[in-house]
Amino acid sequence: MKLLGRYEAERDVVHTVNCVYRDIGYISPHFHQSIEISYMLNGKTNFHIGSHCFAMEKGDITFVPEYYVHYTQGAAAPREKTKDALLIVPKKYYEEFTAATRNATYFFLDDKRINERIGKLITELADGIDNMSELLIKAYTNMIFGLIARDYRPVKLEKTNNDLMLQIIRYIDEHYKDDLTLDVLANEFGYSKYYFSRLFNRNFSCNLSSYVNSVRARAVSENTDGSKKTEIIIKSGFNTLSSYYRSKR
Repeated sequence: MKLLGRYEAERDVVHTVNCVYRDIGYISPHFHQSIEISYMLNGKTNFHIGSHCFAMEKGDITFVPEYYVHYTQGAAAPREKTKDALLIVPKKYYEEFTAATRNATYFFLDDKRINERIGKLITELADGIDNMSELLIKAYTNMIFGLIARDYRPVKLEKTNNDLMLQIIRYIDEHYKDDLTLDVLANEFGYSKYYFSRLFNRNFSCNLSSYVNSVRARAVSENTDGSKKTEIIIKSGFNTLSSYYRSKR
């Protein structure tokens, strides 16, 4: 199976909203669970989402669903500066949106009149997110999702071309409390451990041990069952407290 795009593991284990300005001219193929919303501020570029290619220009918005490979192919004009405001929304922030809209999703939003209001909210987030409370950040995010759902018709999702990577990600999410060694994962997916190790390192932005421990650390931070932190750490799959604290560095 040909795997397109690199999984940005470090993005999906940090469950905070991020909103920044960036040069959007050259973005290499990658994917992640977080939803990505891009508001074009300057220039033109070809924005790819899955098998789709959109000619993106000032005032357009792209909406990248979870686990979809996406990338850009450079500025449409030589030496033209391209810039967008990029909103990254992790799963815990968009779960209410998907539940309320029955998993509605989008790709390309090109009504510049509608986008002006949505874009204003995105740029306000980019300008002030470092000084905003989580409550305010969530309010902005919900408003952006709400306007998109109100003013645009959702699209039908197609099958992604990252099936094997998604199977690995979901298996680890479901079994992170277990002893997930290279041998265990390789056997589960029917590969030699040497081939599986190369496969994992090539498609993830970290090695297997680092990724599994980052998933465990996320589980520790999200645990609200009232147990002592030491008990939570051990129940989340860490053999020792030191291995947990090493994963946090």
